[in-house]
Amino acid sequence: MTDPDVQDHPVSSDSLLKLDNVVKAFTSRRGDVVRAVDRVTLEIREGESLGLVGESGSGKSTTGRLALRLLSPTSGTIYFRGQNAAGFRGADLLAFRRQAQIIFQDPFSSLNPRMRVRQILTEPLVIHGLARGREREEVMGLLDMVGLRPEYADRYPFQFSGGQRQRISIARALALRPRLMIADEPVSSLDVSVQAQIINLMRDLQAQHRMAMLFISHNLAVVRHLCQRTAVMRGGQIVEEGPTEELFRNPQHEYTRLLLDSILTPEPARYRDARTEDGGRRTEDGG
Repeated sequence: MTDPDVQDHPVSSDSLLKLDNVVKAFTSRRGDVVRAVDRVTLEIREGESLGLVGESGSGKSTTGRLALRLLSPTSGTIYFRGQNAAGFRGADLLAFRRQAQIIFQDPFSSLNPRMRVRQILTEPLVIHGLARGREREEVMGLLDMVGLRPEYADRYPFQFSGGQRQRISIARALALRPRLMIADEPVSSLDVSVQAQIINLMRDLQAQHRMAMLFISHNLAVVRHLCQRTAVMRGGQIVEEGPTEELFRNPQHEYTRLLLDSILTPEPARYRDARTEDGGRRTEDGG
């Protein structure tokens, strides 16, 4: 990659990823133009976790794929470490792919069913020319990192539970030691009993490796547990953004308040009271 310290756009010195007024439009079979992402501006700093929340169809996943250049924007610019990602070609694009990885929602469909776990984890190392001669040790280290036993390396994806398959997906994404992780609804397809395990694993790994993370989810409770900042998306646009705790305590946009009111909690009255104390909406007793 071109010298990563050379910037071609004035962004903050610790900025890792920035979407600047990005639009992604799709044309339907009838010829209608739909803006899945509409003038979105977002910035993720080095080592930071940013939650992107909203209802299904709000444009969250499309935004994540734009950030990774899996999709090209209709207009606007995406910067990675101050450089225009649209200009990455050849070796520069390969270097970008190494530094930015994704964890998909469905771990079963995102893993090759014909490959053993050892092959799945070795493949990115081979593509990027890493750990030559040390592939076995690297695979064992990755399995240990995500809490899987060494003997699992010789099994196929169908031999694992959903939670174990997602751990394999996380290990594959971590194989290249990326600076940025895009996690696209990584626990929504898992049983509730294993969601907390995966969330805690991701939080620990993100802190341990100082990765930046864009965590895409419709589950605000998970985002509050995992992310330092949160952006709320509706109809392809960012309607509110800020520090997670501040946004939860004192939401400014009506849509954010509706999302927060939809959170299931075993103590709803206590949750309402806490929001009221911090300047949020009134409790039912407040009239």
